[in-house]
Amino acid sequence: ILIVCTIASFALCVWVQALRPSATFFLSPFRAWELLLGGLLAVGAVPPIVNRPLREMLSVLALVALFWSLWWIKAGPAFPGWQAAIPVLATAVLLHAGAYGDSQVKRLLSLLPLVLIGLISYSLYLWHWPLHVLVRYRNGMEPLEPHNAWLLLAVALLLAIASYRWVETP
Repeated sequence: ILIVCTIASFALCVWVQALRPSATFFLSPFRAWELLLGGLLAVGAVPPIVNRPLREMLSVLALVALFWSLWWIKAGPAFPGWQAAIPVLATAVLLHAGAYGDSQVKRLLSLLPLVLIGLISYSLYLWHWPLHVLVRYRNGMEPLEPHNAWLLLAVALLLAIASYRWVETP
C-alpha cells in the first residue's frame, strides 16, 4: 500500500505540476510521496545495502546529487514536480546506506558541527521564513542585500539554538 501511494502521489505531482504549480507546492497529496518514501525506509520495504563498496559508492553519489540539486534546482513554477525527486531520493539513499553500516560519507556527516546543525535544523526551518518575510516586508519587499541575508541567517541560527534548547529539549 505504501509503495502504491508513493508512486501515485509522485505521478500526481508530476502530472499536476504543469497545470497548477502552486497546488503541487502547497497541497499534501502532491508532496506525500516525499514522506512516504521515508516511510518505506522505516518499515524495511527497501532491501538493506550490506555490500560495503556499493554502500560507499551510493553514499558518495547521493551526497553529490544532494549538493548538485542545491545549485541546479531553482525556485519557481517548475518545483516541486519531478525535480524534487533528486534531493528526496538522494536523502533517502544517504539515510538508507547509513542505517546498514559504516562509510566515508557517514563518518563525514557524523562530524560534530554537522550533527549540531542537524539537531537545530527543524527549529531553523521554522524560524527562517517568518524572519525573512518580516525583513522583506519591512524593506518594501525588496530583495535582501547579501550582508542583511547573512545577518538574518545569524539571527535565525541563534533563535533555532534557543528553540532547540528551551522548547524541543526542555
